Amino acid sequence: MTRVLVTGATGTIGKQVVAALQARGATVRAGARHAPRLEGAEGVALDLSTGAGLAAALEGVDAAFCLAPFVEDMVAPVETFIAHAQAAKLPFVLKLSAAGAATDAGLALARQHGAGDAALQASGLAYAVLRPTFFQENIANFHAESIRTSGAFYGASAGQKTAYISARDIGEAAAAILLNPAAHRGQTYDISGPEALTDTEVAALLSAIVERDVKYVNLTPEVMRSNMAQASMPQWLVDGLVGLEGVKAAGYAAATLGQLGALLSREPTRMHETLRLQRTHFA
Repeated sequence: MTRVLVTGATGTIGKQVVAALQARGATVRAGARHAPRLEGAEGVALDLSTGAGLAAALEGVDAAFCLAPFVEDMVAPVETFIAHAQAAKLPFVLKLSAAGAATDAGLALARQHGAGDAALQASGLAYAVLRPTFFQENIANFHAESIRTSGAFYGASAGQKTAYISARDIGEAAAAILLNPAAHRGQTYDISGPEALTDTEVAALLSAIVERDVKYVNLTPEVMRSNMAQASMPQWLVDGLVGLEGVKAAGYAAATLGQLGALLSREPTRMHETLRLQRTHFA
């Protein structure tokens, strides 16, 4: 039976990778800073920022899912993972990256993902890379409270469309790759959801699901930046989040990419399906 290490196993994507692997009969070693308790999985404590626990977590696994923590420097944790994976002679690693990742990208987050991807490609390890667009679940993860309290969510996407992707679909695509690495070795998959929507259209979908009016309020990047600074967010995080809204506003996230359906062997999840599953978050 295939044994797979999943880093970041308690996050939005990691949980879905764990569940999809288990559904396919794999043995899962679930790693996070504090050993997680996930049914049917072996929880292990590891820290990609320091490397603590990583050598033990990699021992005896057939493949690993590498998810860098969302921190100011996302390259160093990937390099730490790669060094330990090389020492462990890891047979295969699947890295989660992001759409638009490139070492010369204008956005710092995209440059960091690109640098991590490049380090993996140069490592000599057998690998594949997943580069998804914005997550459908982010509506609930980041905006549920304002939707509940004020019937609105806020951003700076300027009326442009985004091909939001389901975290569950990313998890299933990752599992398909991790359990058949020979078919995906050396591949980079740019993946998106099946439709591109404006955030106003997302609000309309959500309004129908929760049966009350939900609005999307567009802010200027300057106002968004000021609001986050007033909330005492660190500068690197403010720059990153405003920059991501700029990616939307420029239309760079609007393309619907066809590789996801082939990885899933089914139709990708549409936004209204995810919102319906998360309906209780907005009540």
